[in-house]
Amino acid sequence: MNRSKGFTLIELLVTIIVLAILATIALPSFQDLAERRRLINATEAFYADLQFARSEAVKRSRSLTVNVADGCLTIADASASPIMVLTSTCISLFPAISLEATGMPMALDRVRGIPSPTGGTLVLTSPSGLETRVIVSRFGRVRICSPATKKVGGYPTC
Repeated sequence: MNRSKGFTLIELLVTIIVLAILATIALPSFQDLAERRRLINATEAFYADLQFARSEAVKRSRSLTVNVADGCLTIADASASPIMVLTSTCISLFPAISLEATGMPMALDRVRGIPSPTGGTLVLTSPSGLETRVIVSRFGRVRICSPATKKVGGYPTC
């Protein structure tokens, strides 16, 4: 008896249809996962920049200025001539994530990295309403939190 190896056209079409149905079901989950990941990446990038600013102010023994303008968080040494920008991170690196800032600009003390006047908050929001906050306390501690309504990542509630 002569047996051929391979698939029939019907078997191939059924397999493709089943894969298409599974992909259609899984796509929204992947989009939600990608959105959460973008928000977490943006949050941690801004968190790292604020930690960097605080440590650099103490290390350089110079007051540094932290400002948010046009969607970019900029850390600069305003006492240098000309003004020296140490780092700048823009929200445009993270598509569909929005950034709001309160308490900016702030100056970080050269001795302890304490912000003046009282600290600040960065609020990052995704299109579906997920939100994280990067908070600089009046003592200079930088932390991340997420509102209780829609938790993101493993961050504590605000």
